[in-house]
Amino acid sequence: MAGGGGSVQLVERMQAFKVLELTRRVAQVDTTVLITGESGVGKERIARLIHDESARTGGAFVTINCGALPEETASLRGKRCAACARASAAVRNQSSRSAPFARSSRPS
Repeated sequence: MAGGGGSVQLVERMQAFKVLELTRRVAQVDTTVLITGESGVGKERIARLIHDESARTGGAFVTINCGALPEETASLRGKRCAACARASAAVRNQSSRSAPFARSSRPS
């Protein structure tokens, strides 16, 4: 293929497959999962897949846009943001093997 575009698509597909495989494995464990990423990368879709493939599939799946919460909830958002910051720091400090979501954007 001209320009190597096929190679890039293959790497992207392989990365997507790895994320989906890990998502399905995580769904089988009763644990808390932190999904990070830029806007539009599919965090909610991954969360939905985890929910749908877990033992909690019969329960409600609720999405919340924290940025859209009114200022009256600023204290709640502050606590949530602090918790997310601590969780993000913990993910960054883990080895690359135990934090595959944190490195999913880099080719293997």
